[in-house]
Amino acid sequence: MWQGEVLDSLFQQGLDIAIEEEKPEEVEEKDWSIINRLACETIRSCLSREQKYAVKNETSAHKLWKALEHKFLKKSGQNKLLMKKRLFRFDYQQGSTMNAHIIMFNRLVANLLNLDLKFEDEDLALMLLSSLPDEFEHLETTLLHRKENVSLDVVCFALYSHELRKQDKMKTKSTTSEEALVARGHQQSQTKGKRGRSKSKG
Repeated sequence: MWQGEVLDSLFQQGLDIAIEEEKPEEVEEKDWSIINRLACETIRSCLSREQKYAVKNETSAHKLWKALEHKFLKKSGQNKLLMKKRLFRFDYQQGSTMNAHIIMFNRLVANLLNLDLKFEDEDLALMLLSSLPDEFEHLETTLLHRKENVSLDVVCFALYSHELRKQDKMKTKSTTSEEALVARGHQQSQTKGKRGRSKSKG
């Protein structure tokens, strides 16, 4: 995701050619140097301070890009283990929206797919379900009841629908409570008015 966003940013500025190893023939040497410098600055601006230290003096966008790919996209056993741990230990964070939860899950899966790992669609669906708290147990039972397999799309749709229904219930409950308060306030004001008239009569 990060790589795609940075490439988009370079393309918008017309600096994406700097990622290429060789200078295009139509570009002069002086212009090529400026393009590289601007591209390097753009890439470094998307790095954290700790990540910048190793590449802070690099003036070749191609070399900088390759260095970052080697460090963060290296298909080593250690990277695969780290990414798998993050996915298998991934749990729903209380208070976060279901949309945010599913986006984070998809990011973890995408990172592993970039490392050439393969997943069955049903396995991903079950992993997403297993990341949910106990309050979703009824939904899990409904989705899996008398079914041999379940797809990731079906699970995501069910989770989005569940959250929407929950939000609608909360809105309805809130509206009902507000109406009850308004009615109670109106009733109290009428009672006070009657008391006031009876006192003035006396």
